[in-house]
Amino acid sequence: QVVSLAYSNTGDKFLCATTKNQCNLYSRDGAKEVEFAKGDMYVHDMSQTKGHVSALVACRWDPKDKGKCLTAAIDGTVRIWDLETCDKKQLTVIKAKNQRGQKATPHSACYTPGGDIVAGCDDGSVKVWDGKAVARGSTQRAHSEAKEAHQQGSEITSVSVSHDGVNVLSRSRDDTMKIWDLRKLNEPLASYPGLENLHDTTTCCFSPTSSLFMTGTSVRRMKDGTTQGEGQLRVYDRKTLQPVR
Repeated sequence: QVVSLAYSNTGDKFLCATTKNQCNLYSRDGAKEVEFAKGDMYVHDMSQTKGHVSALVACRWDPKDKGKCLTAAIDGTVRIWDLETCDKKQLTVIKAKNQRGQKATPHSACYTPGGDIVAGCDDGSVKVWDGKAVARGSTQRAHSEAKEAHQQGSEITSVSVSHDGVNVLSRSRDDTMKIWDLRKLNEPLASYPGLENLHDTTTCCFSPTSSLFMTGTSVRRMKDGTTQGEGQLRVYDRKTLQPVR
């Protein structure tokens, strides 16, 4: 099952993440070029494995270096890769941790335009790591975070950053979407409840100009096979934070 696809900035390649533990790199014609390294599930310390050991949840290209990318998985890590060596091992391992210092599981991840790393985790938090600090080896703790962004235990199925790097969206299985100021993650700028989300791949995103943002809603299927309501695409104005009618 495909869970995440990402085209390179030049459009000549794309990354494909599935429910397996290895990401794949393809040409735009669909020819597989590289299969990323996989980790050893019997190694306890996730920073000591060459790759992921559990199902992937996201893959994204580095906006500042076309030869690098990230992947995230339910093994509790976000991994940075160099495409020249990704078949051997990752460059860097970020282990997501909750407030107690225990494993937190990322269910979504992305870059900011400036190269920082954002992840939505099962402890309800949206975590941000400074890209330059990560390159220097500072990966132990998130450099900023919204600690109770969403209901704890509910998967944050998508995070998305505006093209100017100011705002981040978070979408969760708690049936909400929220928009945040990345410079101040104390509380959301706006919260949108009642957006049913039954799927771990439900996304949210900004428009190409970042003037609008949107998400989809799920349809609940009853035992007799009928559906309850209709799925919708909800669009909002970034300036007013109000729905677009």
